[in-house]
Formats: sequence, structure tokens, C-alpha cells
Amino acid sequence: MMLRLDMMIRRLIQAAILMLVALVLLVVYGRGFLMLLQGPADLYTLDARELEGRYVAARVDIIYDWYAESIRHGDETETPVRREYVIPAGSSAFIGADIPAGQFDDAQSVLDATLAAQQGQTFHPDGAEVVIQGTIQPMDAQTREYYYRVIGYDQLSPEDQQRFLPLVLVTDNIGGYPASSLTLGALAIAAFALPSIFLLLSARLSKGPRQPVAYLAAFPPAMQDPAQESLDAFYEESEPWNDCLRAGPEWVVWENGAASWILASRDIAWVYRQPAPPGARHSRIVVCSKSEPRSMARHFIPIRTPEDAAQVLELLYAALPGAVFGYDPRWEPLYRADPQRFCRDIRSAQETAFPSSAAPFGNRPHAPLYDAVRDAPDIFPPKPGAEPQPLEEPAPPQPEPETTPGTDSQAAPEPDAAGPAESDAPSSPPEPADTPDAPAGT
Repeated sequence: MMLRLDMMIRRLIQAAILMLVALVLLVVYGRGFLMLLQGPADLYTLDARELEGRYVAARVDIIYDWYAESIRHGDETETPVRREYVIPAGSSAFIGADIPAGQFDDAQSVLDATLAAQQGQTFHPDGAEVVIQGTIQPMDAQTREYYYRVIGYDQLSPEDQQRFLPLVLVTDNIGGYPASSLTLGALAIAAFALPSIFLLLSARLSKGPRQPVAYLAAFPPAMQDPAQESLDAFYEESEPWNDCLRAGPEWVVWENGAASWILASRDIAWVYRQPAPPGARHSRIVVCSKSEPRSMARHFIPIRTPEDAAQVLELLYAALPGAVFGYDPRWEPLYRADPQRFCRDIRSAQETAFPSSAAPFGNRPHAPLYDAVRDAPDIFPPKPGAEPQPLEEPAPPQPEPETTPGTDSQAAPEPDAAGPAESDAPSSPPEPADTPDAPAGT
């Protein structure tokens, strides 16, 4: 079925776009995810040449000094938020360690203990250490200058200079990304990948929107394959309005995801416009079926502007010569009771009230009706239980009598008192103001 195939293609395109975004995010954050899966290495077991770019963890119990800090400036206040210390790394190297403010006290205890040990004192509190975990990155130029100044880099021998590496262990950093950023990245990937997987599965397993499947299944078995072929041919040959609505002599198709529906044109009894209910943004065109159960017989086309409403009604009006157009609350109980008879009787009354000789859109007998109902005020359907009111037959127009100078005036003969042809339905609705007068008798 073309409708199902078209929806499947749309879902596959949507899934591909979402999956592409997820893959881009995976490439961006992939290095951090890989490091996270592998886990941190022990800082003190690595060779100095392996340090840069590694994700490591360490229990630091020796700190020689600090050389830089990051300060948050507030209203007349300055608050240190991070501080960089000189720590040992590997077997014989030294690097910096960027430690957040929450660990300043622990770092200061280790620093005091290290200074005391260097001065030959016995002060070394049991368990004084700082547990850190992060990625080792190169220092920027300014931080490297502070680092060299504190360690007295220029006074060191070339051999010792090689031991003080311009690297810093940035805590809570994985693969160059803050841990919180990596978490958000994982959530973003899941937010794009999961809908993509859902769309792929739905495109693979879905049998299409429920109404079209059920509607075609209701055809007699011998008619289902011909109906399917006819619908596919119509779908290929027709041009959609606004990429959603297709209307022709054989089928009317509305495509809107799960709200899609199809109807055979001969199965449409009634078309009218319904205003937007309270709280809704748009009005809608209501298309009523003859054959479907009453609880499922009304199908909707959302309308944004009056221009859209006019275009949709024009399209449906041209495709459905046998349908009733317009709305009268007194028609509701007639439609509910017997859609087939409702359509036949109201159409008969309308054709009598609007003769084909006055058709502005060609020779279709019901053409004047569209001009009458197109600009009619929208009204809500009646509340359940409302009693229908009888329809009154419009009085035929009376021609003006003709007079000739010098002779007695002679009136045109009276039209047939019986009026329009009667039917089983109530009388036709009142004649609109712009309906042409009937020609005068002779």
C-alpha cells in the first residue's frame, strides 16, 4: 500500500536523521566514553613518557607547593575555586594537580606534612592524603610560567628540568571533558538514539495507520485486492494538497501520521466545516462516512486559515459530487439514523433548490450549493438529545408583472403551487440570498 510505504519512508528518514545526530555526538564524546569504560590507570605505575592524555587516579600523600589558583570574582569578594599543586608522578617525575576547592583542606594537610618531613620534623598525620582522578593535559602558557617560577626551573640542572613535566592532572575530567559534560553527552546520545530505534522498529513492524487498514479490511474479500490496486494507482497519480490531502473521484486520503485516514469517494455522505472548540487553535473540516460505525464515521482535516478552508472545500467539492456540503443542526439526527438516506434525501432537496442551469462551476447539478455554504457561519453540532426542528420549504420567487402602455397590465402566471419536488427528507434549507431568480413564466 502506497500510504503505508510513504509513511515507512518518512519514518526511516526521521530515524536516519536522529541516528546521524547520535553518531556525531558519539564521535565527539567517544574518547571520554572509552576512557570511562577502561577505567583510570594508577598514576604512580606509569612511565613519564606515557602520562600525557591518560585518565588516571592517585592517592596523593606528597605535595611540594602550589603555583596557581582560579578565583571567582563576586560583589567585592574573591573566592578561590581551584588550585594547582606540584605533586610526584611515575617513578621520578613531577607534574601539576588541579584540585577543586572542596579538597583544599586535605591538600593543605598533605602540604604541611610534606614540608615538615623536608625539615626533619616528625609531623606527619596518619592518613593525610588527597584522592584525585582525572585526565593529564598540557599546561597553558600562563600556568606553565607560574609552575616554572615556583619550582625554580631556571636554576635546575638540565637533568632535573626534564623531571618537571609541564603537565597537569585535571580532576573530574575524562578525555578532555568535565564529568558533568560527559554525562549530558550520554543523555543527549540516548535522547536521539532511542527515538531512532523506535522509529526503525515501528517502520518495520507497523501495518500502517489503524483506520486505513480497518477500512480496507471491511471490503468484501473479492474486492480487497482491486481496492488496494485502485488506491495505490490513485496515490501515485494524484497531487497532494499541502502534502497531506488527496481527493479524487475514487478516493480521499488524509495523511497525518497515526491520524491518517482513507475513504472511497462514493462512501462520503457529508462534508462541513466545524469551528475550533474552546482551547483549540484551529478549526477543522469534518468528513462523514456512510458505511463506517457511527463512533468512527467522522474524520477530520485540521484547518489553520480561512484560505486553507476555502481550498480544501473547493478540492473536496470538485471530487465529491454525491456528498452533502454545508451544515444544519437539524441534519444531525437524520445522518445518525440513516447516512445513506440522509445523503440521498438532502442531495435531492438541494438539487431541487439549486437547479443546474445556475451552476457557476460548470454543469454539476449541486455546484451552486458550494457557493452558498462556503461563506455560511460555522456552528457547533447540537448537543446530544437535542430535538431536530422541521425544515421549511423556501417559497418560489414571484416575478414582477409586466405592463404595456395603453393596455391593461398582464401578470405572469403563478408558478406551480406544489413547489419543489418532495422527498422523504425534510424540506430543503432556505434558499441563499445570491441564488438567481427562477425565470418568469410566459
